[in-house]
Amino acid sequence: MKTGCNRDWLIKLMVTTTFAAMLGGCGGYTSPGEKLQRAVFRYNNAVRWSNYAVAAEYIPADIREKYLSDRRDAANNLRILEFNIDEVRHANLASKAEVLVTYQWVKPSSNVVQNSTFTQHWHYGENKEWLLKKRVKTERKAADSIEQRL
Repeated sequence: MKTGCNRDWLIKLMVTTTFAAMLGGCGGYTSPGEKLQRAVFRYNNAVRWSNYAVAAEYIPADIREKYLSDRRDAANNLRILEFNIDEVRHANLASKAEVLVTYQWVKPSSNVVQNSTFTQHWHYGENKEWLLKKRVKTERKAADSIEQRL
């Protein structure tokens, strides 16, 4: 009879330990790389849907008002159809990153789809958050043929 009690106690201990270990993994450490991935997607998705209040969360506080003002003025001039994150390059021990993003967009008065590529300069701040410090329109070269690349 004692053996059954010890076994039940051991099973409960193993289940509790396993459950506690599983919970310990939830909500744990998020690497700067994972935070960058989230920030880049969330910012560009907000821009794509003209949700500039959310996009502004990733703009430094000292230029946030100007950013919002500029976006309100430009909001009716184009409609973004989609975006593609083309490349991510980390620099300076991963505290800075350059992200190439291509937007497909149309003007309201036209059905011609256009592409614009921007280099976004992201910085990982002291508060452990990524902020978009600068974005620059980037001219992309036409893709070489496969033969030229090999």
